[in-house]
Amino acid sequence: MHTLLTLVNIYITLCILESAPRLVKAKNYTMGYLTGSQRRPGNKGYPRPGLTISGAISLAVHEINKYHPLRDNHTLTFTVAETYGEESESIHQTAVLWTQDIAVYIGPQETCVHEARMAASFDLPMISYVSTLF
Repeated sequence: MHTLLTLVNIYITLCILESAPRLVKAKNYTMGYLTGSQRRPGNKGYPRPGLTISGAISLAVHEINKYHPLRDNHTLTFTVAETYGEESESIHQTAVLWTQDIAVYIGPQETCVHEARMAASFDLPMISYVSTLF
């Protein structure tokens, strides 16, 4: 199920990217993937939901590039930013990814209100795949 949702989210993201005039010259679209797949040392309680999604996004990117190529030979990649499930770290990583010239944000998981406002101020789309906050 997570793989299917990730594929759908990536497809929607690609539609956004393909219609964004400022990205037309980009040969590669890099997605900034905000995940909580690790625990900080000493934090044994964090369930690490990003472990499941991370495998799905890797598979989805591979399948899109191999079996569903983008127009004009564009490719899709992603860079991972670990949040440890902490809002302050997620906000920080949102800013760090912006400095890496990403085309879109995927995530985060636990929180997204402040991160979404940042993405909007950077004029970048964000698809949060788990968060229930708005």
